Parts: sequence; structure tokens; C-alpha cells
Amino acid sequence: MFQQKFFRALFLLAFSPCVTFALENNPQNLLADVISGFSTESYNASVVYIRPSGMESVDIEYDRGLKKVTFNTGLEKQTVQTTLANQETVKVGNNTISHRNKYMFNSLASLHSNLDVGLKSYDLFISEYYDQVAGRSTSRLSVIAKTNDRYSYVHWVDADTKIILRTDTLNENGELIERMMSTAFTLKESKAVTSKLELEANSSASYSHVQGLKGQQTSIKVMPLGFYILSEQSIYSVDKTLLYERIILTDGFASIDIYRGESNHKVKMTRGQQLDAFHIYKKNIQGSKVSFEGRLPLVMLEKIAANLIFEDQHD
Repeated sequence: MFQQKFFRALFLLAFSPCVTFALENNPQNLLADVISGFSTESYNASVVYIRPSGMESVDIEYDRGLKKVTFNTGLEKQTVQTTLANQETVKVGNNTISHRNKYMFNSLASLHSNLDVGLKSYDLFISEYYDQVAGRSTSRLSVIAKTNDRYSYVHWVDADTKIILRTDTLNENGELIERMMSTAFTLKESKAVTSKLELEANSSASYSHVQGLKGQQTSIKVMPLGFYILSEQSIYSVDKTLLYERIILTDGFASIDIYRGESNHKVKMTRGQQLDAFHIYKKNIQGSKVSFEGRLPLVMLEKIAANLIFEDQHD
């Protein structure tokens, strides 16, 4: 059975006497090295995701901030993050949709830049056990939730490049619910400039993400411990039609996306239940369709939904 109660065994192994620690390789330093690699490393990787809903394989081309992911279903997704703008392009067959200036949340980057906030809800651990993943030696960087209302993560980090090659996701009960594993990994020469130019090709449709929701105040009567509103965006089509609004909550590491309007996002079901790490909870609030989405227990999304209030011209 995929879900295994191995949380205790995992940490007995991580902190066994044979594990060595070095002052220069404390968890914060390793985290900083991982984040630094986001803008300096270039590689190709084949990755498999193992979830209760099934397995999914993807091919990744990464080039100093530009990421192209090809799914086994034929879906192709490209993202580029720079100091000036963020862009995500999704290609299915001959149709290409581009999202410009989209806020793209990265949990580890957020934790690194908001360490004091994140460490209120999570603990960081490191173990230099040098397991082999995709034929490469790795250390383990663990982000462990202090409360049982959010998930924990164990990352296997390449000892040389500091690129993450494997991630185990543990639910609120310490059970393994998702594993991302690199099955092949190759460093490559950078071609970032060419790739970014290719990403600017004409799209079938283009959406603009505008920071700040005019005339609206979002309030949550009871916010889960450590969470706060990080970003509020309005999403418009190329003809300036408002499609939906997006609000991002975070505790410095985990995030919740709240979509007001029809987002058409779906979640994979297993025996009629949401058993994967990613959950969606939908509810009508003040006459609007609202979707709550994130890698958190479903009960957490339900609590947010029960306490959300929109105060604007629609009321």
C-alpha cells in the first residue's frame, strides 16, 4: 500500500549516530544553496510522481530560471521567472495559453526569504547520509511542520549541484502521500537567452495578471496559525475582460490559492476521495464561485472557506 506510516523510522535514520553534521552545512545554508541554484543551474531530468491517484512521468528542461515541463499526457508547460516579470505558457496540441505577470509561488524560496516567519510553523533539519538518487550522491533537507494541520517535506539534494532530485511529502499524520523521484539527470550548457526568446512566441490566448484588487477588501475572520495574505491579483483576457481574481495566503512556506470566479481547476480523485497532497474545495460565497486550492489537508481549506468575507461593490 502506497501510504506508509514511516515517519518515526525516517527520523530515527536521519538522526542516527552515523550521520555527520558540519557547521558550514547547517539547514539554512543548504536551503540557501538550493535557492541559489534556481538562477545558476541548467539540466535535463526525467521525473516520476507517485501518488494515491496513480503515477505520472514528466520530462524537465531547466535553464537558469526557465523551466519547460512535458507531461506524459502531451501537456507542455513553460515558466520563466526574472527580476522584471513572470510568465507561464501552457501548450496543449495546437493551442497555447500565456499567463503574463503571474505570481508564481515557490515554497522553498519563500521559506528562505521569510525564514523568521516560516520557522514559526516549521523546523528545518539536515542529514548528510549521501543516499543515491539517479546515480548521484545526495543529502537530505527536511521541512517538518510543528502542527498536525499541514504537510512536511523531505528533500534529497544533489551533493554537488544542490538540485533537488527527490521529494517525499508527508501528511498531517506523518504518512507518505506523494513521492517525486528523478530517474535520470544530466547537467547541460545554458541556452537561457534563446529559450526565453522562444517563450515569447505568439500564443492562442493571453491572460494578464494585475496586482491589487481594486475596490475590494478581503478579510478572513479566523486565519489559521501563521497564515497571512501575500498577494491579490485580477486576471484579464486579452480584450480586458475580468476572468477571475486570485488571492494567495501563505505561512512562509505552504500556500493557499483562492480563486473568485470560474477557474475550471480540477483535482484527481481516488475512490471518490481527494487522497493526493493537492486539494481543491469549492464553495459559493456572496454570490460568487470560489475555489480554495493548495497542498494542505482538505479540512484546512474548509476552515478558510468558512471564514472568508469579500467586502466590495458586489455585496
